Amino acid sequence: MRTLPLVLLAAIILSAPAAAQIGREGGPIDITADRTEFLDSEGVSRWIGKVDVRQGDARLVADQMDVYFKPGPNGGPGEITRIVATGSVAYITPREVARGQRGVYSLETDRMEIEGDVVLIRGEDTLTGEKLIVEPSLGRAFLDSEASSRGVSGGDRVRAVFSSTNVENQDAGGAPTNAPETPETPEENGDADGGADE
Repeated sequence: MRTLPLVLLAAIILSAPAAAQIGREGGPIDITADRTEFLDSEGVSRWIGKVDVRQGDARLVADQMDVYFKPGPNGGPGEITRIVATGSVAYITPREVARGQRGVYSLETDRMEIEGDVVLIRGEDTLTGEKLIVEPSLGRAFLDSEASSRGVSGGDRVRAVFSSTNVENQDAGGAPTNAPETPETPEENGDADGGADE
C-alpha cells in the first residue's frame, strides 16, 4: 500500500475509455480528496476526506471512497469498474440531488445505488426512501422503500412531497424549470468530513 498525504488536495484525472459513467455525458473522471492510498495488490485506490468525483455535470461526494480498477498496461490501473462511497454520500446532477449513507457504482450493471435514509430532491419536490437506483446512461432512477429493498411486505413506504409551485412552473416538456441548488461542498460549509450529491 502506498499512502500519499498532500498539503492541499490529492487529485487525479482518470481518462480511461468510455466505461465508468456516473453522469449521462460520460468522459474523464476527476477525483479530488485530502488523501489517497493505493492498494496495488488489490487494484484499489482509497480516497479519504472531502472526496469529490466529477464527470461532466454529475458529481459524487462522500467522506471516503474506494475506487476499483481493472489491470492496465504496464501494471498500472486501467478502467474503473466500481466505486464505493461511504459517509455523507451525495449524488448531484443539474436536475436532482440525492443524499444517503452509502453509494455504490458498478460498471457491470451501469448503475449507481444509494442506500440508507435516502432523500431525493428535484426542484422543490422531495422524495424519501431506503434505496435509490440510478442508471446514468439511460437517465432513469428507481426509489425503493426499506421493506421493498429487503423483499418483505409492510413497513415504511416511499414518500413524495410535491410542490404546487413546481408543478405550475413545469415547461412544455414536463421538466421543472427551477433546478435544485447545488449543495455546499465540505470546504464551503466548513465541515471537515462533509459530503454532496447528483
